[in-house]
Amino acid sequence: MRLAVIVAAVGVAAASAAAARNPHDPQERLTAADNATARAIVVHKSDLVGKWKLEKPDPRDDKPCKTFDPDLSDLTVTGHAESPDFSRADGVILSSEAEVYETDAQLRASFDRFYKPQKIIRCTQAAFREGAQGATVKALVARTAPMPRYGDRRARFQFVLTITENGDTVKAFADIYLIGKGRNGVTIFLFSTPAQVTAAAQRELVAKVADRL
Repeated sequence: MRLAVIVAAVGVAAASAAAARNPHDPQERLTAADNATARAIVVHKSDLVGKWKLEKPDPRDDKPCKTFDPDLSDLTVTGHAESPDFSRADGVILSSEAEVYETDAQLRASFDRFYKPQKIIRCTQAAFREGAQGATVKALVARTAPMPRYGDRRARFQFVLTITENGDTVKAFADIYLIGKGRNGVTIFLFSTPAQVTAAAQRELVAKVADRL
């Protein structure tokens, strides 16, 4: 039972890392209209099949990644939303976050400064380890992965992990999608154990969200 709790914590820690705020984050001048746009983009219960538990997302923390902290402070976000944290009894955890920038050029600048694949991979692995609560997390796979040509900017990161405590080991899978179009950007985080969410299910979900950008 404790190992199951640790697995969930590992997934939540990595999802939270994508949403961390710090002085290098963009300025915020949020408007009602752009907040509504962001809320429309993120994953909704109606996008999902099956029985899901919904929880409010953890408050974003103030700790940037120790090894990668791009300066976006000259940019301005005018809309922001986070989905609930969705979890399913078969071991799937899902969350998403959307931002609307002041201009298309600012969204592109944010993505291009942030998109440093090896640095993102190292930071995400660190988040997995920080969420492990004393268990041992080992990355078997940590890489960028192909994805359909959604939006103007896009990226996908894929991880296969083992989580071990007291001699018991489980395998876990994580997929992170980053998509930008116009002024709008979204991050989708999928974590599952002991089986990976199927490619077809991932494509269906990501396509629904991308169509709302």
